[in-house]
Amino acid sequence: MPLLDFYTVLEKAITEAGHVKYVIQLDPDHLIFEGHFPQHPILPGVAMLQLLKELAEQQLNNELHLQRATNVKFLSLVNPKIHSILVCNLHIDRHQNMVKLKNSITFEDETVVLKYNGTYTINS
Repeated sequence: MPLLDFYTVLEKAITEAGHVKYVIQLDPDHLIFEGHFPQHPILPGVAMLQLLKELAEQQLNNELHLQRATNVKFLSLVNPKIHSILVCNLHIDRHQNMVKLKNSITFEDETVVLKYNGTYTINS
């Protein structure tokens, strides 16, 4: 299920075959931040994983279903009132009905927020 109004894509660039860079802006007033700590909002890890899945679905123009997640490393906290702009780098490797993603999210200064590899099936 998409996280509606959670973020806005500001920029999209295909850097090379299978590599896509998205620059997004978080909505710091989104309801997701009310429960993940009201006075000190933090972007939930599961929301970051969903965000990357949605960007890959947009790029592939297909719905994806997670089969396996490996090397999930949350390295920095994201407070949307401090860091509302994120850079999402996706490496998409598609083989028939399977997609392997190697992803990262960074701040604009290239501080790594998340590194993540996922294997998905394509829902047709």
